[in-house]
Amino acid sequence: MPRKKSKTTKTTKTTKTTKTTKTAKVSKKELFLSESMDKDLRALISKLPVQLQKDLTAAKKVEAKQKSAIAKYKKQLATAKKKFAALNAKVKKSATATLKKQVATAKKACDTLTVDLKKTQEMFVDTKQNLKMLKEKSAHTKSVCKYIATLDKELAKKNAEAKKPKKAKKAQATKKPSKKEAAQAVQTPVSDYSSQEASLEKTSTEVMN
Repeated sequence: MPRKKSKTTKTTKTTKTTKTTKTAKVSKKELFLSESMDKDLRALISKLPVQLQKDLTAAKKVEAKQKSAIAKYKKQLATAKKKFAALNAKVKKSATATLKKQVATAKKACDTLTVDLKKTQEMFVDTKQNLKMLKEKSAHTKSVCKYIATLDKELAKKNAEAKKPKKAKKAQATKKPSKKEAAQAVQTPVSDYSSQEASLEKTSTEVMN
């Protein structure tokens, strides 16, 4: 018997090449950099009044200490000057070595106290100027914060209004004529025609007569 020819089926695989285009992903930080900076600035501005208040409190404490020190130095200097004057008067009467030594010590104490008092007074002036500057800065910062808060409220209000869906205006419906009006509209040309016909007949009879 003849052999049956075996059918060979060729399977051809078609490979589809799909090109994928990679889109560059942009981070939220890059997209909203200005927004991030705005948040950082607002956070800093909100912290500034608190820090200024701390600086004001510290400066007031320094001012109080310096004021107390100035009063103390003035009292000590007055006492030292009195002592120096008394010793100096004694030296004029009897210039002993012991008295001369005491006078020199009293004079040195007066000079030291005078220098300390002068330095403290200069520091006190600087502290008062610093306090004045801090008070002005604090007031300015408070007004800026208040102004920013007002702007934020206005901006939030505008954004809320913009997000609201706009109400569509209702189209004005055309009023349908009533049956009476429709009948009058139909009868009007007929009545006009009949009146015209009657006037023509009248004129023709007048001409014939």
